[in-house]
Parts: sequence; structure tokens; C-alpha cells
Amino acid sequence: MKTRAELKQSAKDVLRGHWGQAVGLNALTVILAYGSFGVSMRQQYANFNVNGQVGSSSFLVSVLAVAINFGVWFTFLSWIRQPNREIRPLRDAFSVIATPAVFALLLQWLIITFVVGIGLFLLLIPGIIVGLMWSQAVYVYKDLHDANPDASVWQGMMPALSISAQLMRGHKWEFFVLQLSFLGWILLGMVSLGIGFFWITPYINATSAAYYDELEASSDVDLTM
Repeated sequence: MKTRAELKQSAKDVLRGHWGQAVGLNALTVILAYGSFGVSMRQQYANFNVNGQVGSSSFLVSVLAVAINFGVWFTFLSWIRQPNREIRPLRDAFSVIATPAVFALLLQWLIITFVVGIGLFLLLIPGIIVGLMWSQAVYVYKDLHDANPDASVWQGMMPALSISAQLMRGHKWEFFVLQLSFLGWILLGMVSLGIGFFWITPYINATSAAYYDELEASSDVDLTM
């Protein structure tokens, strides 16, 4: 496996000279994150939640952001593997939400969110471990369907969770530290009132995609369904 510094350098190499496309690719999800946060703050400080409308709005905005993020994450993985790939920010961002695969991926996301949430609620550490164990599931789903494009969108949804768990054996702490290494950048994004996230988010996404690509390439786990 490459070191954290090498993975981050891989991300920087891909982004160099293409920051405009990277920012455009992530812009909508960053804006939606602002929207979701704003709705939550409105609920908390204005104490306004008529028939659960504010809570529902925040959830729907979050779901929309995640659905668009699937396209963003898929694009970054392809970009890491093909550095000369043409990036079309709007089309690439909507590349998954415009297909039936988004429903399978959203169900997968809901399963992960529910199980991790239960783990965090009952005892913090198990929730974190499960989150790390399934952290590569979206990328795995993409690889499974790239290898078998005629498969149903529902195929691979659950196998991706199992394969992600296999890939992450012995690598959970490593990935946790990699994500933790962005804490300083995240704090900087918060200090900049969120503006910095337009550049920080692509950097994190590119590095995460580079990590999965390296993990998959160095593993003998069978990525078939």
C-alpha cells in the first residue's frame, strides 16, 4: 500500500491544473450540505417543526446530496484511474442519480447509515468499526457493475458490503488515520464559513478514491458477484 503522503500526492497530481472542473463537480453537493445544515439550524434555534416539516426537509436535502455524491465518487475513481479523462462537472455529477442504480445505492446507504447509527448509539467503537468496514462499498459496487454491465442494478448491492469488509481487513486503522489527517483542512473550511470546502471536498474525494484504487489493486479479494 502507498503511504498517506503518496496517496495525497496522487490526488494532487490528478487535480493539478483541473481545480475548476473539480470544484464544479463537487459544487452542488457542497451547496446542498449548506442547505441541510441551514435547515437543521432553523429547526434547532427557531424551534420550528410543524408536523415534522423541517426535519423532513433536512432529510430530503441530505438524501439528494448523497444521491448526487454517488456520481461524484464514481467520477473521482475513474479520474484517478484515467488522469487524462475529460471531466464534465454537471453531467458527471448527475451520472448516477439519472439511472436506476441510484435506488440500489440509496438503499445500501440507508442500510449502512442505520447499522452504523445503531452501533454509535449503543457503543461508540462498534459503530466506527462498521463504518470503516463498509467504507468502500460504493466503489466496490461500481467495479462490480463495470465488470458486469448487464447485471441488474440490485445485484451487487449486498455483495459490495461483504467485499468491502474483506478489503478492509487489517486496513481499518490505516483508513481511519487517513481520514483523520484531513481534520486540519476541515477546521479551515469551517473557519472560512464553508467556502473552503469547495476546494477541500475535491481533495478529500480524490484521496479517498486513490485509497480504494490502491487497496483493490493490492488485494487478492475477488471482486465478482
